[in-house]
Amino acid sequence: MLYLNNDTVNDLVDTQEAIDLMEKVMVAYEEGNYIMPKRLRISRSNHNYLYMPYISEEVCGSKMQTIYPDNKKLGLPAIYGMVMLNDTKTGKIDCLLDGEAITSMRAAAVSAVGVKYTTPETIESVGVIGASLLAFYQLVFTCKVRSNIKHIYIYDLYPDAALELKKYLETEIVKYKELEYLKDLSIQICSEPIDLVASSDLVITTTYSTTPVIPDNPDLFKNKHFIGVGSYRPDMREFPDALFTQVKQAYTDVYYAKEETGDLIDPIDSGILAQDDVYTLGNVIRKLVPPVDTSKATFYKIVGMAMFDIELANYLYHKALDKKVGQHLVE
Repeated sequence: MLYLNNDTVNDLVDTQEAIDLMEKVMVAYEEGNYIMPKRLRISRSNHNYLYMPYISEEVCGSKMQTIYPDNKKLGLPAIYGMVMLNDTKTGKIDCLLDGEAITSMRAAAVSAVGVKYTTPETIESVGVIGASLLAFYQLVFTCKVRSNIKHIYIYDLYPDAALELKKYLETEIVKYKELEYLKDLSIQICSEPIDLVASSDLVITTTYSTTPVIPDNPDLFKNKHFIGVGSYRPDMREFPDALFTQVKQAYTDVYYAKEETGDLIDPIDSGILAQDDVYTLGNVIRKLVPPVDTSKATFYKIVGMAMFDIELANYLYHKALDKKVGQHLVE
């Protein structure tokens, strides 16, 4: 049995390969040749326990994850977890992978596919609301897709977290040759979300907020592009109603996003967003729905699924075997 820890996963992943893989998985998701039940979520207060299995002819595995949003106050990651890959013929455990690294990279790669299809190539600035490891990967993967980006803006409710993310970005850019494309970017911390939105062509939210993190002002959303990453429960919401005065269609990674996140449930229930105007990105890629008009405001909401995580883990597992890296555990 092979174990791939956070550092090994980081060393193995190629940003562009991960993005390309997630785009292929989105198409495969629409084709339906797999078994993937809805994820099991158990919540107690704001503590969340998730279990997500996935089986196809080539890949078998599951992801177990906890999400404790208040961990930030303790200086701890909000996400802990593990991804398990099994042999499809025997069920034997082939590999265990660090779940925090997989989750962050998967979310960033899925988000980056959205950047590719829902934003113009000319965008020059990106802002992230919510400073975390998740936000770090969002910025790294976004800038890989949009090479014209020159400015990064960061906001967090806790200013120390925003400063920590800025320093981490600056350190990692120097440390890893693969991040050389980020070295000339300016990185600024914003004191308020309104300042970040005003400065950014693309805004990515990565919080676990139950109330919108951007003011309910329609003018803020005109001709801007938004990607929601954080809200994954019906009682969570990062975007106000004002967003839907500017966007008439919403895009998502999976069909059941309309049942999982308050960022879609609430506007659909209130009638400001039609259920039929929510499209999966997989069908945009397959050209089964009209192309996205990136000259106007856009909204892409991701909630994730086991298929993304397990397929990414399988890619990393085989790469680890080729490179002969990872820790072999005694069975």
